[in-house]
Amino acid sequence: KAELEVKLGTFGTLNATTTPANQQVYWRSSNEAVASVTPSGVVAPYHAGTTTITAWFTDSDGVDHEATCDVTIYLPNAVYYVQNTNSHYYLSARSAGISQGTDVNQYFKHDTSAVTSHLLAQMWRFFYLGDGRYSIRPMHKLNMGLSAPSSDVRLTEIGTTDSLSGIATNSRWKIYYSGSGYVLQCEGSTARTLAPVSNSTSVNTYVDAHSFSETSTVQRWTLTKITSPPSGV
Repeated sequence: KAELEVKLGTFGTLNATTTPANQQVYWRSSNEAVASVTPSGVVAPYHAGTTTITAWFTDSDGVDHEATCDVTIYLPNAVYYVQNTNSHYYLSARSAGISQGTDVNQYFKHDTSAVTSHLLAQMWRFFYLGDGRYSIRPMHKLNMGLSAPSSDVRLTEIGTTDSLSGIATNSRWKIYYSGSGYVLQCEGSTARTLAPVSNSTSVNTYVDAHSFSETSTVQRWTLTKITSPPSGV
């Protein structure tokens, strides 16, 4: 295979055929933080993201022969908390707003005594659209999606159907592990990356989309899958 998608929590398998047959095949992964590969070609995922798996053997003349497969590890469709690794606050729909253009911010995690809409506004439903892209919907308003038409990040109306062709690029997100956490990168907004404004560690700060930085911890997020989430609205 030239390409393979594997859901996080499952395994994938690659087979190598050699000419001459039955040669000793060796395997490697270009990104061990995302997935490793066993000596028998089983792909074991660790985080969402991409890696290249290479299989190779050396012939009797000492010449190496190899083939590669681009592997995408993707998150299961589920509801997640999204926590900034730098500020430790949680991505929230500001004041649990439900109108077109509602801002998002970083806020304390609400406890169970909070109003239901505020609890749901910190829970995000991720749906894998394919090709490494996701829709991200707030559980208190499921016909809305997290969107970045510019550097501003807002909730916008995206309907209720999830498909790669049915969701606009401004509302499609690439999610991959990098260093200390996950990067959430909008496809439409010149690949801008989710982060608190001005790299703030203050509560209630707006969250916008910034130019990607490989070393910026403020652009990294922890994703925590919610067990038995509410049904949403």
